[in-house]
Amino acid sequence: MAESDQDLPAQVLAALERGQKIEAIKLLRELRGLGLKEAKDLVEGCGTDRQMAGVSVV
Repeated sequence: MAESDQDLPAQVLAALERGQKIEAIKLLRELRGLGLKEAKDLVEGCGTDRQMAGVSVV
């Protein structure tokens, strides 16, 4: 089940905005009780969504 940016805690999103992917993963693991792989996949999926949203097609 994929989570959108809105489903992630504000602290995790703030860490991602600062470019701190590892910190975001650590926070997500602490806050949600997830394993490393699950948290990493969610954070990386969020980053991919953000990158795609910023791309303009000419």
